[in-house]
Amino acid sequence: MKNLKKINKLLLITGILTLGFLISSCDPTDVLKLDNNCENNWTTEVQDELTAYGNAISAYSTDPTPENCNDLKKAGNNYIDALKDVEKCVPTLNQADWKKALEESKAQINETSCE
Repeated sequence: MKNLKKINKLLLITGILTLGFLISSCDPTDVLKLDNNCENNWTTEVQDELTAYGNAISAYSTDPTPENCNDLKKAGNNYIDALKDVEKCVPTLNQADWKKALEESKAQINETSCE
């Protein structure tokens, strides 16, 4: 159960960071240096991974087995990797915080014990 609380906290932090970057990217005063592929809402590019992560959290919370824990870690890492793939869409002003948050989240996922 301790792992579940840690993972839920991680998901909440990741969601808040994502929302924060989305909101700040809409500020016309930001200096934006975005790749040409960022015209569309980039959150749709990570939706599959986010959904899989949410499903894995649900499965683990219902049945906290080592197998479901490992599935949860895999889904979490896939989500973080997908977020790294859209880094080009994060305003330059926020990229250092974005990278740090992703690195910390990935480390926390990987430190979670499934035993």
